[in-house]
Amino acid sequence: MKTLEEELARYMPEVWSPPDEELTGLLIVLCGFDGSGKSTQVGMLAKKFTTLGKEVVITRQPTDWYRSQPAVQSLLRGGRKEDALYLALLAATDRRAHINQTILPALRQGTVVISDRYLYSTFCYFLLRGLSVKRIAELNRCIPRPSAAFYLDVPAETLMDRIVQRDGGLVKREERSVESISSAITTFRLLSSGEHSLTRVDGTRSIGQVHSEIWRNCNSYI
Repeated sequence: MKTLEEELARYMPEVWSPPDEELTGLLIVLCGFDGSGKSTQVGMLAKKFTTLGKEVVITRQPTDWYRSQPAVQSLLRGGRKEDALYLALLAATDRRAHINQTILPALRQGTVVISDRYLYSTFCYFLLRGLSVKRIAELNRCIPRPSAAFYLDVPAETLMDRIVQRDGGLVKREERSVESISSAITTFRLLSSGEHSLTRVDGTRSIGQVHSEIWRNCNSYI
């Protein structure tokens, strides 16, 4: 039986579309579990690029369309277990529309697109929900490979404390146990250790230190 690392190495490369010379912009992705500080870093990175005179689009996956679907609302609000394949199909549809309507047009105009979450997060969450690497890859083929992608790594216990402090009694199903969070972290770390374009960043440091490391990695693209 193949390990998760072997499965990711086998199927993850199949999702990326071929390089396109018309896409002159940058696609930069920040991933991590809720509470890892993604939103803060997205805003700081966008401000940095803007000060250099770059056009910037801030976006996120999944979009509000996905989040508004009844099955997703049931999962997020009530914590009830939903059909994982159905949710994955919704997520893949949402991603395809988002790429075609938002990301690709911006990249063709030379814009810097900064996305809060991307396909890496989909692997983490839907593996946790029981789908295989192969199935997730099959549903998400032919999407642009990021110019740079970062995973903000924070311990599960710290994340859970932050989420409970932020959301109180509204904590989502997959945020209710250290074990679930740890499982997602394991996948993120595997994705940041292989040839998957995901760079691990220690998210336990100060906000400024995290930003500095992300910016050092982005600076080579300017």
